Amino acid sequence: MRAHEPALILLDLRMSVMDGWSFVERYRQMAVAPAAIVLMSGDPDLPNIAQQLGADGHLTKPFDLEALHIFVTAHLFAHAANGPHAAATRADLPSSASLT
Repeated sequence: MRAHEPALILLDLRMSVMDGWSFVERYRQMAVAPAAIVLMSGDPDLPNIAQQLGADGHLTKPFDLEALHIFVTAHLFAHAANGPHAAATRADLPSSASLT
């Protein structure tokens, strides 16, 4: 995370080594300029969980890859337009390549 400084993190709540709640807590403690965090889960209470964690958004599983691409593109372009490096070209901006 420190080496790449992502603009967006797509976070699954149920990971094998560290759950999403623990990740968010640790990441926010260490990040200089925290990335937007988007939660992904099949949990029916996902909107409330996202709000509790202060997430920037959420995607309910299963999701369509086209919808994911649109969501990520919109989030990253909004970040690029409003962020501190708005004029800089960033490697984390989406390409025109299809996700399918």
